[in-house]
Amino acid sequence: MHHIYETQSFVLSATSSGEADRQFLLYTREFGLVRAIGQGVRELKSKLRYSLQPYSHSVVNLVKGRSGWRLTNARLEKNHYQARHGDPMRVMILARVFSLLRRMLHGEEQNKQLFDAVAGGLAFLESAQDISLPEVELVIVLRILYHLGYVGSSPSFSSALVNGVWDTTLLSEAVRERRAVLRSVNESLKASHL
Repeated sequence: MHHIYETQSFVLSATSSGEADRQFLLYTREFGLVRAIGQGVRELKSKLRYSLQPYSHSVVNLVKGRSGWRLTNARLEKNHYQARHGDPMRVMILARVFSLLRRMLHGEEQNKQLFDAVAGGLAFLESAQDISLPEVELVIVLRILYHLGYVGSSPSFSSALVNGVWDTTLLSEAVRERRAVLRSVNESLKASHL
């Protein structure tokens, strides 16, 4: 009998497979990037279909089999797309953050700090004032690159930007140091060759 693993995850993408199955690209807190098959999730009677929509934060149960990971259960924590559906700017930021994660993450490697940084950033994105949305996106991207090792440990800006609490003080600092942060983000993305 296979062991069932329970972990938090972000649904980065979902692709139809066969008649009723779907292949998911999940970024999990415990295992990193995971490709998992959800059998029968496209059927109307499936209980999992609403918990596994793209841009969702869900708690998933996974089983590692011979052919890879399989989803056995899922519980929706938050559908980030649905929560921001009426706000095109927030939806665009959400899509770019998930696109960056798909681009930068490779293989199963646990990185709880990165997962928590993304979760915190997305939670703050929901409550942030419209005028500060570009700074919120910039700090989320900076933290992703920092936790993946693309931004050095002694950056030319405050360490609060990569490790601080999400609040208005953090955004004020992001505005003040925007030029240095942008330079660091752009250099990191260029150096990644991805």
